[in-house]
Amino acid sequence: MIEAALVPVLVGVTQIAKLTGLPVRFAPLFTLVVGCVVGYFAGLDFLTSVVTALAACGLYSAGKSIIA
Repeated sequence: MIEAALVPVLVGVTQIAKLTGLPVRFAPLFTLVVGCVVGYFAGLDFLTSVVTALAACGLYSAGKSIIA
C-alpha cells in the first residue's frame, strides 16, 4: 500500500528539483533514481520501486498535458 503514497511524493520531489535547477529532460531519470532509493529504504523490491517511479513520471506528464 505504501506504493500508492509514494507516487505523489515523487511527483512533488521532482517538481521541487526542477524548480531548483534540474533540467526538465533529466526529470524522468531523477524520478527513477529517487523512486528506487526511497523504495529501497521503504522495503520495496526493485521492480515495485521502478514501477512506482514510472507511475509518478506518467502522472506528472498526464497532468501537464491536461493543464497545458
